[in-house]
Amino acid sequence: AFPILRELLIAERGKGAHRSGVPIHVSQSTNLQGEFFLSDGNMRNAKATVMQDISRLSEKGCRIRILGNAALSMTRVASGEGLVATNRSVNPWDVAAPCLIVEEAGGRVTDETGKKWSASAKELVATNGVVHDEVLNILRE
Repeated sequence: AFPILRELLIAERGKGAHRSGVPIHVSQSTNLQGEFFLSDGNMRNAKATVMQDISRLSEKGCRIRILGNAALSMTRVASGEGLVATNRSVNPWDVAAPCLIVEEAGGRVTDETGKKWSASAKELVATNGVVHDEVLNILRE
């Protein structure tokens, strides 16, 4: 829930994702150029990684946004407003619901190695699914 935005996001496995009662879907973009990359992470614990993410994806033409909220970043990917979100040094209670929302909106969420996300993952990458492997490769450069 994002009361200040007057938004309530809901997802149930196999039943899709909704924002304020309206179904949401990830972007169908196949190109990073000009798309939003939403960076989030704990700058105290993962500053170098966060800065590398920003550098690498901006070099590929992504427009950068730092919202300061893992759930907000990921749900923007779910709604198609962002193409990629990374979350570095996360806690499961901050991202478990947004991960399901992204998946139910048609996206993909993995750890930085490409394994399906789990509550124990500390590094997450969320995309529309179409560009996921490309993004993982860029982040590994």
